[in-house]
Amino acid sequence: NGKNIDEGSAQRFLAEMIWFPTSFINDYISWEGIDSTSARATLTYKETVVEGVFKFDKDGYFESFSAMRFMDSKPGAVKHKWSVSAIKNEKMKGIIIPTELEATWHLPEGEWTWLKMKVKEIKYNYDQYQALYEKFEKEITAGNKDTAEEIYAYEILPLFEKTKTKIKELQTVNQEGMLIRK
Repeated sequence: NGKNIDEGSAQRFLAEMIWFPTSFINDYISWEGIDSTSARATLTYKETVVEGVFKFDKDGYFESFSAMRFMDSKPGAVKHKWSVSAIKNEKMKGIIIPTELEATWHLPEGEWTWLKMKVKEIKYNYDQYQALYEKFEKEITAGNKDTAEEIYAYEILPLFEKTKTKIKELQTVNQEGMLIRK
């Protein structure tokens, strides 16, 4: 309810993308390289526009996310630096993600780490791909080769191509190793 809450929720979403790497390719997120180990993400959704900075180690693994964020929704609330830092990265479901993290408010009176967490398990939702595959298989099983070919050509391939294009955009690197968007 309100601009402060909308912005805070969007910034939290940006920070949580580290667990769901395919979310980095959403059309409503743009990227700007800052240096060889950091990039600014800007999320634009309807009337809400927020940004935050992702930092990575020399091997490309997540180190931290920070943003200027409202701490509450009261009138006159001001933004403070808010960060999420990886303590440990591990491989889960074939993807290296942060599994131990801390979320901290950087306030004038000092830092307040309000969350320390450990991820013990993660599940990914492959429903969109799974649904298309099942639709394709159903037509093949029924002997409807032409319909199956149409599903493959007009639904499955475009989805894969869109995903590959977005991933390539995120992997485009300039001469200094900075993440840039075409």
